[in-house]
Amino acid sequence: MFSAFIGHGPLYKSKRKNVGKLFTPVVTVAFVLLVAILLVCILAPVVAPYDPNAINTLEKFLSPSAAHWLGTDNFGRDSFTRILYGGRVALMVGFLSMLVSIVFGTVYGIVSGVSGKVVDGIMMRIVDI
Repeated sequence: MFSAFIGHGPLYKSKRKNVGKLFTPVVTVAFVLLVAILLVCILAPVVAPYDPNAINTLEKFLSPSAAHWLGTDNFGRDSFTRILYGGRVALMVGFLSMLVSIVFGTVYGIVSGVSGKVVDGIMMRIVDI
């Protein structure tokens, strides 16, 4: 067991050839958890039991229970529901920033590739900054 930490062979060896380290048990479990979290956040309007912005002053600071899985905040809003809807916002921000980066990087790369050596050199120095 100790030899796995000092680099004498992989921790997991696949029975299939050319698979590599992609389908190790840890990676598989992490992938399943990631997909589950993504699905729950995307399906928040279906999964969430309460409105995320509904204020209920009679249910302030409730501890976790069957009705409120993660309890409520100081306005009586369900914490689990707010986390699900917050996950949706975080996913949207992440995907939109990735899309903007892909579009900008592709256009920048095309301009750099099509232009001559001088413009390409200037654009590469800008990227280096």
